[in-house]
Formats: sequence, structure tokens, C-alpha cells
Amino acid sequence: MTQLQKSFKQYEETTHKMISFLEENNHTFYWTKPSSEKWSVMQIVSHVTEAIPFWRQDVEGLLIEPTGRWGRNHEHVGRLVAVNEEVVRQKTVKEVIDQLTDESQSVEMMFKKLQPEHLIIQAPSYNVNFEGKPLSFIIDHLIVGHIQSHYEQMVRHYEEVKQ
Repeated sequence: MTQLQKSFKQYEETTHKMISFLEENNHTFYWTKPSSEKWSVMQIVSHVTEAIPFWRQDVEGLLIEPTGRWGRNHEHVGRLVAVNEEVVRQKTVKEVIDQLTDESQSVEMMFKKLQPEHLIIQAPSYNVNFEGKPLSFIIDHLIVGHIQSHYEQMVRHYEEVKQ
């Protein structure tokens, strides 16, 4: 199994865990924040359903234009809107599950386009912390690692609020 296949498998497994979690637990607690500084489960999922397409599109863009600028910072408007409590309250569990399912298919198509030689592409980033990072960084940290860390965060936050 290639590294790209392993990465997609990790992404897919985490997506399935996230969907199962959302289907199997008490939805009542999904909009409750563990504290004022932490996101609710639905804010976390809403962030994931916005962030993964963002990073996937950056990868797909770099495959077409390898010298193109990519990335964002924590002040990106789309990111901020995705976790806004008013916006998140309007979302249903079914809606975010459908978004996760649809995006998983899009991520799979992206992975099918990738070749090992693409992973070393380095393009300028809008985020100085990501400057000089290869395309593999976007795959490993901003897509696969991102969804994994947010799945774990969902579980932690759910456990905190349901007590």
C-alpha cells in the first residue's frame, strides 16, 4: 500500500468514525459548548465540513498551478462563519452527515489524481507558518491530521457536556 493509499484510508476511517459518532449519540448535547472557550460538537463538525473542502481545493489547485499561492490563517472569513454559533444552530445532524459523506467522495477523487511526485510540490502560502511546506503537508496535516484531531476533539467535548 502506498503512502497516498494509507493517507486516504486514514481519512476515510476517521470520516466513518465521525459519522457513526454523530448517528449514535444523544444529539441534544451537540450544540452545547463545554466552556466559553471551547467549540460545541456541531461547531467542530461545521468547521470540518468547511475546512476539508478548502484544503482539498487548494491541493487540486496546486496540481493545476504548482506555483500558485495556497492556504489561509485563523481569520479566514469562511472559517469564522463555519463556527459562528448562530450559523451552527441552523444546521441539522443529517445535514452535516451528508456534507461529510459528500466530501469523502470528493477527497477520494482528489487522492486518485495524486501521484507521488506531486507530494513534493512547494508553493508560496498565504500563511507564513506554512511557507515552504510541500503539498504532502496539506495532505498529512491539514486534511488527514485535521479530521483526526477534530474527531478526537468532538469525543472529548461530548463527554464533557453530557456529564
